[in-house]
Amino acid sequence: MPKKILKKTFGYNKFRPLQKEIIQNVLNKKDTVVLMPTGGGKSLCYQIPAIHLQGLTIVVSPLISLMKDQVDALRQNGVEAAFWNSTLSLDQQNKLQEKIHNKELNILYIAPERFGAGGFLQFLQNLKDDISLFAIDEAHCISAWGHDFRPDYRNLQILKNDFPKIPIIALTATATPKVLQDIISNLNLSKDFKVFQGSFDRKNLFYEVKRKQKSFDQICYFLNKRKKQSGIIYCFSRKKVDDMASKLKHKGFSVLPYHAGLTPQVRSKNQDKFIKDEVQIIVATIAFGMGIDKPDVRFVIHDSLPKNIESYYQETGRAGRDGDPAHCLLFFSYGDKRNIEFFFNEISNDLEQKNAEEKLQKMIDFCEQKRCRRQILLNYFDEDFLISPDRSEENAKKCCDFCANPPETFDATEISFKIFSAIARTDQRFGMTTIVDILKGSKNKKMTGRGFENLSVFGIVDDFSKDAMSEIIRQLVEQGFLRITKDEFPVLKLMQQAAETISKRKMIKLFEVKRTVSDSRTDAQEDFEFDEELFEDLRVLRMKIAQEKNLPPYVIFHDKALRQISAILPTSTDDLKNISGIGQRKINEYGDDVLEIVRNFCERKKVNVGDHKNNIDLEKINKVEVKISPPNGRSFETLNFIQDGKSLEEIAEIFAVKVGTICSHLERLIFAGEIEDIDDFVDEKTQEIIADAFDDNFEQGLSSIKEGLGDDFSYDEIRLVRVIGLRNENKKVIIKM
Repeated sequence: MPKKILKKTFGYNKFRPLQKEIIQNVLNKKDTVVLMPTGGGKSLCYQIPAIHLQGLTIVVSPLISLMKDQVDALRQNGVEAAFWNSTLSLDQQNKLQEKIHNKELNILYIAPERFGAGGFLQFLQNLKDDISLFAIDEAHCISAWGHDFRPDYRNLQILKNDFPKIPIIALTATATPKVLQDIISNLNLSKDFKVFQGSFDRKNLFYEVKRKQKSFDQICYFLNKRKKQSGIIYCFSRKKVDDMASKLKHKGFSVLPYHAGLTPQVRSKNQDKFIKDEVQIIVATIAFGMGIDKPDVRFVIHDSLPKNIESYYQETGRAGRDGDPAHCLLFFSYGDKRNIEFFFNEISNDLEQKNAEEKLQKMIDFCEQKRCRRQILLNYFDEDFLISPDRSEENAKKCCDFCANPPETFDATEISFKIFSAIARTDQRFGMTTIVDILKGSKNKKMTGRGFENLSVFGIVDDFSKDAMSEIIRQLVEQGFLRITKDEFPVLKLMQQAAETISKRKMIKLFEVKRTVSDSRTDAQEDFEFDEELFEDLRVLRMKIAQEKNLPPYVIFHDKALRQISAILPTSTDDLKNISGIGQRKINEYGDDVLEIVRNFCERKKVNVGDHKNNIDLEKINKVEVKISPPNGRSFETLNFIQDGKSLEEIAEIFAVKVGTICSHLERLIFAGEIEDIDDFVDEKTQEIIADAFDDNFEQGLSSIKEGLGDDFSYDEIRLVRVIGLRNENKKVIIKM
């Protein structure tokens, strides 16, 4: 029966991992705890039992907006569902109670605060024989050790006392072992409860961290490559949200703000527009966290550092709930760390403050450590993620910025020994900033006032910038050569490994400094080809239906379903049954409209469906093969010289190469987004003339353009204009490694 409900009601052919086992445990009336990542299909674990069991399933959910989304989606699939929260009038509540007494509901969503309201428990007591299941969504909110503790969730402790025979299923996407134990004990689960823990690995998410330098410009560049995609940008404060939203709107982006300073009506309206695809981007504080059930969010950007990994994991979990590729971009700065620590000082409980500080440090480690970010995340939740030595290059590119383009190493023995010496000669009493200032020979009062200028190590480093020096020190800490104390003013300490390395004159290898990893993923890649024009036609139909029914578009059809339709060109309702996420109810209600769109498309394009079904070979629009490698160490050295104001000729002389070689470095940097424009290398008039010669077709060879322009234009100028054109036109470029 559960398998039939899965197909007929929800339109899916098979269960996701653990769903079948969880559902069976619930149907056996056993208490159940589910740890499953966002997008893993937690909702079906209680919705299918709710349909199968005789009686009413009570779902505790923390946010009004989330309830509404869930109820709308269930009703679209033919399930009798409703919510009971503060938005209902007294008359609406009375009608709802009547419906419940008449046994006309399968599922009722309520807020945890409702359990503390007068009369509600008595109402449930009167329904005792009719209630079949309690489902506790976002169950981590019950734990004081979690990242989103909500005292009202403690009201749920009474469930087992008042309703001992009714099973409980508690579900969450984020729980450390300590939080898991807290959920179990606070809900007083029966002794024969079972825990089902799925993998925390969201394989479709790509994780990237960038240093927070001109982040707004980088965000604009990122968004320009994703013009039709939905996304969320998280900021630290309301002021930051308003400022970011205003600036993005001025740049022409479809964007709205969301934070607690807005009225409930404005927040609801803005969220509704985002869910219904009437606006592409929401800029928000973390108040926007759990209230999103939109499956086609293609990116999540953190312009500010999250305060812990649980928050980061949950917020990035808003992306790619449909299983398609999505991008998670985080901008990291120590200024954000200090902002968060300021609020920690307001925590009165010393144990809670220490817990918050330790969690923040784990978040910083995620940003700083030079290893796979997916591995760091999963290890945090006590899940092993072993990187296979034979992992394919393609899989590495889908993982994170580190795996997609691992930095090269360099011999850091000499610079490391200088750092060790500076720490030793100052008696291990100073922090990173002071040590860097000493080695760089800074002339500030702090140096001269303490006599640092008389040290033998003063000013002995001139081949690394201050930022690069700080990065080197952080790597030495990570590798165990140094330790940073946790005092109010952190101090650098030498570890035994440093002493042994010095005495034995061992080589120290570190990752290249001043390296910013390029954005290796642009658009969501499909495992099948589909016609983009038909896909857009179907999106128009979906929007029309959604507006008529006042529902989010994804409730009608997911993007993945539309892409599959655009690939197989269905001609009958039987064909539609093979589409992911389309059940019989949707086929009955929308199938004819979909098939008409497909027929019109095929007639317009003169496509013989029988010859193409399931074997589409459509033209790959905007796909061009160019030989552009990712930036390497020498490229970033060139970038450093450019930032220092040196000309291309001067850089070529330093490297003892031709200017054309330096232009090849520029080409890599431009395509990777490390350099925004070429105004410093090619004058604007020349750029215009060359761009006109390409006539918006930047995939042309250089020689044909050079031949047309003549000797007044160089190959290097043409090359730089071409790579700008390829990048700005958002071509689907194959990068040759």
